[in-house]
Amino acid sequence: MCTAVPPTKIDPNYLHGSAVDVEALFLSKPVRSLLKRLTGFELDRIFAKKRKEYTVPTYKLLTDAQLKEEYDRAMRKAEFSLSMPPVMRKRLPCEVILKKEPAMQGVEQSNFVITDISFGIKDRNRLIVVRQPDGTLRTAGWEERERMIQTYLTDPAREFFIPKMFIEPHLTQVLNRGWYIFALDRACVQFEPDDEYFIGVTHRVYDHIREKQAFDVLRSTRHFGPMSLYFAVTKKGDELVLFFLTTNRLEEAADFVKLLHIVHPDSRSAELVTEESSPMEIVGAYIKLEAQMKSQLDLALQSFHDVAIEATA
Repeated sequence: MCTAVPPTKIDPNYLHGSAVDVEALFLSKPVRSLLKRLTGFELDRIFAKKRKEYTVPTYKLLTDAQLKEEYDRAMRKAEFSLSMPPVMRKRLPCEVILKKEPAMQGVEQSNFVITDISFGIKDRNRLIVVRQPDGTLRTAGWEERERMIQTYLTDPAREFFIPKMFIEPHLTQVLNRGWYIFALDRACVQFEPDDEYFIGVTHRVYDHIREKQAFDVLRSTRHFGPMSLYFAVTKKGDELVLFFLTTNRLEEAADFVKLLHIVHPDSRSAELVTEESSPMEIVGAYIKLEAQMKSQLDLALQSFHDVAIEATA
């Protein structure tokens, strides 16, 4: 299914064998805790009205106990809606030669694909093999697997071919319109999380958001955490830290720096930060030793500091 070239070159840290294991980092409790705090939990955004067919509203008379039950259910729904898409490295080739039978060479002029369509088997574990015209029997590649699975076990939400919106120049047009959440949600449906096209599309969206400094669009959505981790892994966090400072979110700025230190423990600013360091000190160390936008970040941090002093005066 993924025959086109991804819209951006995949960062080496998202390949197997890299020094940074993004999969292990994403699954670790400290990282997930920081990503959750960075994401935010604004109910107005989580339950924002979406365009859909009009339905007549319903009203209920509830007791205090029933009201609390409904509130708890809404909170669980909000938590579930913020479940982050998995962050994975680009998958390795899965083709394995099972047997070579030269006696079968030339019997057919095209590949034969044999697919196990039994129910109850996970797609990842489903056996799919290919008999080539030269007699070679091998396991199917990723593209062949996805094509066969979509043929026999069709997912109605997933298209058979890559949607045009993910291919240039259409992807740039989508991003220029600010349809970031739409593009990311659609990518989660269309691709597997370790598909190079999924990684390429999501990183392209993150970079466009950073260029336009449109971070607020993803606040309190399931995509803000993976985006923050991407900026920490690739050391492109200056604009995100500036966004936090200019929107009076010093704690979040410090949390991002902590995330950066977990991903890159050998960074220079990590040596100056201790468990007793204040958010101001953590962010200050990052600006001093790591940041490329030092003047802008220094000014934003100083403005935040001045406002805090005036508020306590």
